[in-house]
Amino acid sequence: MPRSASSWTPRLVVALSVALSLAAVPSRAPAWQILSAVTDPCHEQMSFSAIEGIEGLVFPGDTSGIPDSALFPPPNARVDSSVVGVATMIGDEMGVTFDSDRTALAALSVFVGCRHPDITEGSPYDFSVLRAVMLVDDHEHSHFIRRSYDDGPGGDASAAADARALIREEIDLAILSARGPLEDRFVSHVVSVDFYGDVDLPLYEPMYRLGRALHTFEDSFSHTLRSDDLRSIVSIMNSIDALSGQLEESRDGIAHSMAMDRCMDDASGIAPVAAGAVRELAGAVSAAVDPAMEHGIDEVFDKWLGLTPGCTFDNNYCDASWLEVARRDPYGPMIPMFLGCGTAPAGNPWMLILMLIPVVAFRARRNR
Repeated sequence: MPRSASSWTPRLVVALSVALSLAAVPSRAPAWQILSAVTDPCHEQMSFSAIEGIEGLVFPGDTSGIPDSALFPPPNARVDSSVVGVATMIGDEMGVTFDSDRTALAALSVFVGCRHPDITEGSPYDFSVLRAVMLVDDHEHSHFIRRSYDDGPGGDASAAADARALIREEIDLAILSARGPLEDRFVSHVVSVDFYGDVDLPLYEPMYRLGRALHTFEDSFSHTLRSDDLRSIVSIMNSIDALSGQLEESRDGIAHSMAMDRCMDDASGIAPVAAGAVRELAGAVSAAVDPAMEHGIDEVFDKWLGLTPGCTFDNNYCDASWLEVARRDPYGPMIPMFLGCGTAPAGNPWMLILMLIPVVAFRARRNR
């Protein structure tokens, strides 16, 4: 039975108000942007660049044989039709297509995994996740960013070491799953579908874990100041102290830059290099599924996650050429950001009104 116009009203109000409120906040989460109504699918496009069989990629390149290993769903894998449906819908939003059901399964598994550090398995329009991903020390290393206690020049080393360990942990879980029986490689994960809700879908665990690892690896390019050739890390940024208003750059590092998240705009010179590094890492992980193969995971880490010593606040980070981009649109306390810091007019009362509309609309719908 067709829906009446009145039954769609709450959804339209919610969609419009969320889009407008997000548009006034340049970036909602501490990472390359993820797909939403008003942000580019930076993380997803980078991660998808490691998967063969996807047309329409922004960052195409050699996938290093991932489909040839158990990291990728095998031809005899049974793919749930709901997985294909949701993957196709998301692909349409991203402007990409998949050449087979197994490619759709691999892509959706990576998609959900690479968004997990930003929104867990929820919706990008759920403002309640902001505190969890922005203001908790335990979460910061999943974004390759400093925690509140990663202070001074040593803070770069401690933040990098723990983020690198987390990436390796997710990679090890991906490899362990890929080496197991085929039936055990399918694990139910929640996928948030716009205007439908949360759906449990059987995803391919090796690719899901790879997606989580790739997110943190990708953030090592958006949350750091790198050398001119982007090969090594000069300094690691800070989100948690910047958002709390307690940041002292000489102690805490450069404030997280919203400009660095915009992979198709301010950071367009960095993003293709990051995507190439992603393909290198994914290829090494793929090779490591076979214990007899030389995989080179540590070599990829050493190539892209090494620190350049001696570049600090005191010497202007050795005048790194990317410093100008890294200083654009810095994070500040959350209330001023929502009231207009960045691109929105300062003190705009409509910002608060727009943010309240979704809450009111959902409560009204729930109370019917």
